Formats: sequence, structure tokens, C-alpha cells
Amino acid sequence: MIPGLDPRQKRISDLLGRLVSPGAVAFFEDSCQMMDGKDGLRCSAHLIAHSIREIESAIRAVLQPVVGPFENQNSVYEQHAAELVTRLEISGARSPEAIAGIVQLLNNIKPERPSHRDEIRQILKALAVVENDPIANRWLKLAGDLHKWAHRKNLDAPREVDEEFRDFWDQMQAVLDFVLHRMEGQYSAFSRACEPMLDKEEPTKEDIKLLREHVPNTTILGAFLDRLQKPGWVHHLAKGGFFSVPPRAISIEGEGIIFPPWPASRYLARMAKTASRPILELITSIVLDLPETGNERVLQDLVEIANGLPPDLAARLAEKAITWLTPYAAMVPSGLGAFAAKLAREGHAAEAILIMEQLLTVDPDPEYDPGKE
Repeated sequence: MIPGLDPRQKRISDLLGRLVSPGAVAFFEDSCQMMDGKDGLRCSAHLIAHSIREIESAIRAVLQPVVGPFENQNSVYEQHAAELVTRLEISGARSPEAIAGIVQLLNNIKPERPSHRDEIRQILKALAVVENDPIANRWLKLAGDLHKWAHRKNLDAPREVDEEFRDFWDQMQAVLDFVLHRMEGQYSAFSRACEPMLDKEEPTKEDIKLLREHVPNTTILGAFLDRLQKPGWVHHLAKGGFFSVPPRAISIEGEGIIFPPWPASRYLARMAKTASRPILELITSIVLDLPETGNERVLQDLVEIANGLPPDLAARLAEKAITWLTPYAAMVPSGLGAFAAKLAREGHAAEAILIMEQLLTVDPDPEYDPGKE
């Protein structure tokens, strides 16, 4: 959490982090900083409004499994149905003309995408908020204002962060604070939405889409991956991008460095011990393709994966494993020592030596001055 946030902003940031995603936190905290006006950006109002749109749409996305499929509240289906009934009553549905007319009407019935306000109304209902509640009215109104604040007007200069925009910002924070607080009471519902998938040997495309777009990318997704025991998910999760970007180490002034866990790497570490050969080969490829990271907890998982793989696959990771030696990865060297010993025992001496050379290399202290002794 960045410094300088007021109590309400700290609360919103915390709830976004626990209930939505790290991305939503970044959008919000950057907006708070831009509202201070210290960055000197001329387009701050537009950037903040775009960020709010991203946050608000993310909240609606993660609430969909709880609310159910969004529906158009002003559908024309009823109108078509009434017209069909009228024609049936007039003709008795026996004449060719009446039948042709009914077929034509059916062809005209097309699913309508629910509007932004339709989705908000369903969410309010699911959160037990009456539509005439002041915050409900404010959210419905602001939904129509987001586009105005985010986009340019003709070729005019960018909008300024004036009193009108500050009022919009204040009202939007009030909506976020209220809605996120209500969402917190639905935490168990998010977990229940994932429960049925745990028993599946492989996921469907719809399952992956649910995880990708609607399950909060927080402890909820983490808890699901921690409980998942099916190796048949590896390919589908990889294709969905779940193993692409490990969390970075976070440096906090005055508190040191935090290493967030990565449930995705913990899942791979479990599967590396039990999966079939094709899946083990895929896990090897996933590890090889990972970008470098200084997150010690992720690096420990990678070492565990390497130690769990068959020797020939593990040997492919030798050069990659050298990059896991970072100044902050205090627990990694012991795991890599065991990895090198495993490779040596199984006939991969060259790879074992490569790792041991790096483990035993002593880098000189850049601040050491022999003249001061």
C-alpha cells in the first residue's frame, strides 16, 4: 500500500486487494496519487476516469458468479411473445400466413446484451441493496458519467481536475467503499463458485474463463489452486496464462522486502511429483519459459519442481537454475545443492558441476577496501 492514503482510501485499497485483484489496487492507488496533482500530468482527469472504469468493471466481473448471468432488464422478448399470442388467437395458428408470421417473429428474437445499468441493478439486488438507496442511485448515475470523464471532447484540451471532477472522484470513492464492504460479506460465495471444478479431471473452456475473468485474483484464486490436485489442469492453465508472470518481491520502506506466495508455482510443485510423463515435460517447458524473478518463495517452489522431476527433465533446468541464486534467496542454495547432488547421482555430472560452481563462487564485496585494514 502506497503512503499518503486517507483512511477511506486505505480501506478501499485493502478490499480491492483481497476481493478483486492486484491490478485493481494499482489502478486505484495510482489514481489517488494523480489526484494529488504532484505528477504534473495534463491528462490526469482522463487517466483517473479510465482507471475508475477498469476498477468498476472488474468489480462487476468478479460479482457475476455470485449474481448469476446478467440479464437485460428491458428485454423485448415479452413484446414478441405478446404479439405471437395475439396472432395465435386471431388465426388459430392454422393458416400458412399466420405460421409464416410467427416464424418471422421468432427469427427477430435475438439475445440482447444487458446494459451497464442492468448489471448494476442485479448486483445491488444480490447484495441486498434496495434500488432507491442513495449509494445505489449514485452508482447508477455515475455509470453514465464514466464515459464522459474518460474520453476527450472533440479536439478540446484535456479536462482539468476541477471541483466538478473532484466531486465525481469523491462520489466514486463512496460507491467503491460501500460496494466492496458489501462484497466482503459474500466472500464464501466466491469460494463456493469454484468448488465444483475441484473434482474435474480437466477443465472446460468455460471453467478457465470463469477463473480468468470472474474469480478474484486474490486469496480466492490462490485457495482454489492450493486445493487443486488434478494434473490434467496443467495444460489448460498454461494456455490460459496462469503460469506466465510470477509475483514480484515488494520492497516496503521501513519494513524490508515481502515475498508474496504464488499458488500457481505451488500447484506445479505438487504436480511435478505425481503427473504423467507428458505433463512433466510441459511443466519443464513452463519453468524454462518463466521470466526471471527475485521472489524467494517462487524460487523455492521452482527448486522443489526441479527436485521432483525425472533426472533427464531436471537436467534441462540446470542453466535456468543458476539464475535462481539471488541475494535475497537465502533458502534457495540448500535446495540447489540437493538438486546438484541428484543430477550427479543420476549421471548428469556436467549439469551438477555447473550448478556447484555457481554455488561455491564467492563474489568480492564491492565495498571492501583492503587499504583500510
